[in-house]
Amino acid sequence: NSTVWLIFGAFMFAAGYDKTQFGRRLALILVKYLGRRSLTLGYAITFADLLLAPFTPSNTARSGGTIYPIIANLPPLYGSKPNDPSARKIGSYLMWVAITAACITSSMFLSALAPNLLALALVKSIVGFDISWGMWFLAFLPLGVLLILTMPLLAYWFYPPEVKINDEVPKWAIAELEKLGRLTRNEILLLVFVVCALLMWIFATSWIEPAMAALLVVVLMLWRKSTSAVINRP
Repeated sequence: NSTVWLIFGAFMFAAGYDKTQFGRRLALILVKYLGRRSLTLGYAITFADLLLAPFTPSNTARSGGTIYPIIANLPPLYGSKPNDPSARKIGSYLMWVAITAACITSSMFLSALAPNLLALALVKSIVGFDISWGMWFLAFLPLGVLLILTMPLLAYWFYPPEVKINDEVPKWAIAELEKLGRLTRNEILLLVFVVCALLMWIFATSWIEPAMAALLVVVLMLWRKSTSAVINRP
C-alpha cells in the first residue's frame, strides 16, 4: 500500500525538522516578530503549526515535540501557572490556541495526520475514488483560511488573556535564537527538500505518486546526509 510509504516519508520529514532544529527555529522566528502582543503571539503559534503541518503526519508530534516546548516557556515569564487562577494571565490562552490550531491544520493537509491517509486509502479501496494531496487541500482551503485567520482573534475575544502586552517574549525568543546560532547547511537542505516534496504533491500527481515523491526526497536527504543523525541514532 503506497499510503504506508507516504506516511513513512512524511515522518522522515518530521524527524528532519526535529534533528536539524529547523522547526524550533521557525517557531522562534515567528514568536520573535509577532510575540509582543498576546493576540499576535496567538497568530505566531498558529502560523508555526500551519508551516509544520504538511510534513508532520502527527499532531501529537507537531504540537508536543515542537510547539509546546517553546510556548511552555512563555507563561512563567508573567507568573502564569497551570492549574492555577494565574493561568488566565496568558498561559490558558496560548495553550487553547495551540491545541485548536493543531486541530485545524490536521484537517487542512492530507499529510498532516496519519489517519487522513489511512482513511483515504480505505475510501479508494471501497469506492475506487482517488483523492490527491492537492484535491484535499483545495477542498478544505476556503474553510481552512477562514479558521486560521479568525481562530486566535475569537479566542482572544471569548477567552481573553489578562496580559495584553508581552515585552519579555520577543527578548526570550531572540536569546533562544542566539543559542541556535546561524542557519545551518542541513537546515537549508531540509527546507529545499521539503519544498520540492510539497511542489510534487501539488503539481506532479499526474506523473508521480505522492508516496514515490516522498521517498525520492527522503533518498536525496539521506544521500546528502542531512538526516544522518536520524538514521544513526546512538
